[in-house]
Amino acid sequence: VEEKTWGYAWEQGLIEGLLVYPVAWMIEEFTTLFGANGYGQLLAILIVTILVRGLMIAATFRSTMSQQKMQALQPEIQKLQQKYPNSNTNQYEKQQLSQEQMALYKKHGVKPLSQILIMFIQFPIFIAVWGAMTGSASLASDAIWGLNLNASLGTEILSNFFSASWWTAVVLFILMGASQFV
Repeated sequence: VEEKTWGYAWEQGLIEGLLVYPVAWMIEEFTTLFGANGYGQLLAILIVTILVRGLMIAATFRSTMSQQKMQALQPEIQKLQQKYPNSNTNQYEKQQLSQEQMALYKKHGVKPLSQILIMFIQFPIFIAVWGAMTGSASLASDAIWGLNLNASLGTEILSNFFSASWWTAVVLFILMGASQFV
């Protein structure tokens, strides 16, 4: 494994240079800071995840507020939909309903398309973080609680029954599922 430079990352593409390399660099630096003993990599992953997630929350705050406003406006939108019951078949009513909904959104400062824009911004960032973590040399070099850090949880769960790596993979899988549910 040889060290890559930021220039090399830019040669690979915009996403690689702008997002993947800085995240991978942070993982490497935090691993060096905490020690490459499994726990250092775990702390590096945790800190980088918290940093990236914090930045994403800050970036999506306005969109989240707009979404909350849209939910608060649902009773008024339903009243508008009742006012135009044939909007599905009548083109004139559909147009009137759309105009009144847009006026309602404008009055309350809601931007319904901002949520889609945020998803277009988030997707490459999450892909870049995944790429940085899977391509990081320090994460491929150690194990924690018997589980190799570059191992696939699914492979570990299905192949090494009741070994130390199997138990670690099962616990991680359950924790990931619970955190996604929350």
